Amino acid sequence: MWTKDLEKTERKSEILVEIRPESRISVMIQNSLESILWKFSKKLIRRIISEVQRILNTEQIKNAIHSKYILDSFSDYAINFQDENHIIIDCNNAYVELVWFPKDEIIWKRCTEIFCTWGNCKENCPIEHTKIWEKLSFICDLDDKIFEKKAEMVFDDYGNFLGYVETYHDRTEIIQKDRELVKSNIQITKTKEFLESALENSKQWIWEWNMQTWEVEADNNFYKILGYDPEKERMSYEFWEEILHPEDKSIIQEEIEKHIKWMTEHFQFTYRLKHKNWEYIWLTATWKVTETDINGNPIKAIWTHMDFTEITNMKNFLIANEQKLQAIIGSIPDLLLVLDKEWKYKEIYSGNPNYFMGNRKVGTSILSIFDNKNSAIIQDKITKAIKTQSVESINYSIMDSAWNIHYFSWKIRALNDDEVVIITRDITKEKEREKQIEFLAMHDILTGLPNRAYFNEEIPRFINLSSRQKNKLAVLYFDLDWFKNVNDTHGHDVWDKLLIEVWNRINAIARESDIFARIGGDEFWMIINNYGKKENISTVCERILSEIKRPFDIDWHELKVGASIGISLFPEDWTDQIELQKKADIAMYKVKNSWKNWFRFFEWSLDINKTKGL
Repeated sequence: MWTKDLEKTERKSEILVEIRPESRISVMIQNSLESILWKFSKKLIRRIISEVQRILNTEQIKNAIHSKYILDSFSDYAINFQDENHIIIDCNNAYVELVWFPKDEIIWKRCTEIFCTWGNCKENCPIEHTKIWEKLSFICDLDDKIFEKKAEMVFDDYGNFLGYVETYHDRTEIIQKDRELVKSNIQITKTKEFLESALENSKQWIWEWNMQTWEVEADNNFYKILGYDPEKERMSYEFWEEILHPEDKSIIQEEIEKHIKWMTEHFQFTYRLKHKNWEYIWLTATWKVTETDINGNPIKAIWTHMDFTEITNMKNFLIANEQKLQAIIGSIPDLLLVLDKEWKYKEIYSGNPNYFMGNRKVGTSILSIFDNKNSAIIQDKITKAIKTQSVESINYSIMDSAWNIHYFSWKIRALNDDEVVIITRDITKEKEREKQIEFLAMHDILTGLPNRAYFNEEIPRFINLSSRQKNKLAVLYFDLDWFKNVNDTHGHDVWDKLLIEVWNRINAIARESDIFARIGGDEFWMIINNYGKKENISTVCERILSEIKRPFDIDWHELKVGASIGISLFPEDWTDQIELQKKADIAMYKVKNSWKNWFRFFEWSLDINKTKGL
């Protein structure tokens, strides 16, 4: 209305100055001046209007500053003033921070342009409800904060309606606590219902004990579990003592008195109660004080009981079986290993305290004791055992810190998809016996020299090697001279020692690549590989005969022996193993029947039918 009055004034007089529409007083004065002073000087009217406007502006500024101070003093509230069309006339700094708009962009804007939307404004707007005289507050969830929104009508001192004041109060902490409390109450209710249902269907019962009146109140599960009729055998402290196992009575009463004396809030113990059928059941009871007097002495306590008779029986059964299992494992000399899916030792058992463990420890990786090659083989075997659910085997060796080699045999079986059990057997002694058997099969027991079987296996290999490399090969057949006299005169012990000494002297002359073998009695074979010139063989034979000819000192006896040596050459004499041995035998036989203690090469002029024998 006052805006229309201002427009009329502007049309009536050109001298009227522009007046701010907020000032009703200025408009009234201007209208009055126009009607009263229109016939006076225009200059005078302008001066009067200007002075009045100055005074009004000064007062308006003072009022605005005062209002702004009052508004901003409410820092806990975000406040805005709106007219009946929801246009914001003013606001404080807290509201500016809330809506994240500059103040000059907020004033004279509709609230729906700044904050809320028109769709929810009607339903959740406190101003709309205030218009119909309903004072309601609304909750606003804004990012991480929660505000309570209210509105009030504003009137001047004369009862004229000026607009609406809308406030936003930060209630985040209170509302969150209320919401959490509601959730907690809902959860508590559910938990309570669950516990009541679980307790009803479990083997537990609860009873409350008044330690001043000695009254005991038990729930229905007590009667259900123990088989008593609540109408005939009502729970009481005396009844509890009556069904308490005699062996447990003094112990339980002593525990109760001790905890009452020391005012312990809770403790736990195990005892037995008699069932209706006269059998005793095992129970675990938990005591907790729920009420005390002003001196802290317990008045009431809650006892929670659980029937674990089946658990006790199962535990005893498992203990017995575990003892059996431990006895079985303790009697097995092998090592039993359980590995998890990360190849780590989970369990280690052995009945042999001297079992070589190496680096095996629970929690360490099995691959830590193997090189990359063996680790890959072991991983493959374990993976295959899990995948095929079959038993896999593997043999391997480990060297200890003293450079001794230990041999092991594995049997791998999957327990499940994540675990395998490995039975590890130490086969070191078996390997040593195998090697010993192999050695004895191919060596002379007395001297340790290769025997006839070894020599017969090696000579074809030497012939093939010499043939490929175009080398020469010599086969020597030894027969000791005058050796039988030693056995006849001094016995087998001296004879055996003499054989060993003969070997030691020849071994000192022979090369590592040569082979010297005892084929029985006082007969020996020798292979000299890649000898070069024929004269080299003669030199070796002369040295051997010279060494054998030197007297032997055996058990204080000076003994003298000699040797007859027959020699065949590859490839000059023959290329076949049997023929080479036969020709060396012929040459040795010629020496033996003539001058002895010498050597001779095979010649085709010798009688090939006269041999000593292979």
